[in-house]
Amino acid sequence: MKPLVSVLINNYNYAAYLSEAIESVLAQTYPHIEIIVVDDGSSDTSVIMLQEYAQKYPQRIVAHCKTNGGQASAFNAGVALAQGEVLCFLDSDDAFEPHKVEEVVKAYTQGYSYIFNNHTMVFENGATKSYETIRYPYNGYNLFLVYYISKYVGDITSTLSLSKALVMKIFPIEDEEGWRIQADDVIVFSASMLERAYFLPQPLTRYRIHGNNGYYNTTIPADKKYARLKRIGAVKKKAVETLCLDEAFFHNTFHLVQEFKTHEHYDNELLKLYTRVLFLEMRIPFVKKVLAYKEVVQHYLKERKK
Repeated sequence: MKPLVSVLINNYNYAAYLSEAIESVLAQTYPHIEIIVVDDGSSDTSVIMLQEYAQKYPQRIVAHCKTNGGQASAFNAGVALAQGEVLCFLDSDDAFEPHKVEEVVKAYTQGYSYIFNNHTMVFENGATKSYETIRYPYNGYNLFLVYYISKYVGDITSTLSLSKALVMKIFPIEDEEGWRIQADDVIVFSASMLERAYFLPQPLTRYRIHGNNGYYNTTIPADKKYARLKRIGAVKKKAVETLCLDEAFFHNTFHLVQEFKTHEHYDNELLKLYTRVLFLEMRIPFVKKVLAYKEVVQHYLKERKK
C-alpha cells in the first residue's frame, strides 16, 4: 500500500502566491496526498482564499487558521494535524514541480527518513536560476559535522521531507517565539543529527525570490547571527539528548571514521569537512588524530576508485 503524504503549507500574508502553492500540490503525479494549510494570522485575503479551496476540495485540503505566532508555531500546528507517513514542507510563496512528491516517496520507500531536494530560484521578473550552493550529495550520517561545526545539511523549507517517525522526534518545536522566522533551521539541524540525509539532485522545488521573503542576499546583523547560533546550540543539545549520547561519543575517533564510511558519495569537500573536525575540533591526542585520518583517507581513495 502506498504511503499517505502530508504536505504542510505555512502562510502569512502571501495571498498573491498561495494559490500557486496549493495548485502545485494538487497537480502532483503522486495521488495519495493530504494538504494542510496553516494560516498564521494573515491580514490580507489569504483566509478567504484558503476557505474557498477547503470547500472546493474537502477531501484533500485541511485549512487551519490561527492567530499570528510565527513560523515555528505554524509548523507545530500543521504537524499536529498531519496523518501522513511522510511530511513535505512548503512555504506558501514557493511551489512544487509535478513529480516532487513521487520522487520523495521513492526515497522514503528505500529507507530514508530525511530527504531534501535541489531547487530552482524564481525571480519577480520571471527569470529562473539553478541553485547549487547548498548541495550536499553525500547521502549518509552527519552527526559529527553538525555537532562540531554546525554543518548545514539540507536546503530551504520547501525542499524538506521527513518521515512521520522522525517528525515526532523533532516536534513540537520548543521556543516558538525565538523561532518566529527561520524555523526550518530546527528541522535541518535536528534531522541531520538524528538520521542519515538523502539528497535528490533534481530541482523539484521552485523557490520564489521577492521583496518580502527575507534572507536571500541580505546582510544579517552580528547580534542576530549570534542569537541564532545560541538557538541552534539548544537544538543540537536536544538532538544529542534524544539520541541518548554522552560527550565521550564525540571524542572517539572510531565513531568518526565509521560515520565517514556511511556516505554514498565522496569528494574533496567531504574529506575536508571531516579533516577539519578531526584536527581542529576534536580534543584528543594527536597520534589518534593521525591514525584516524589515515583510515579516513584510505577509505576515501578506495571509494573514489570505484
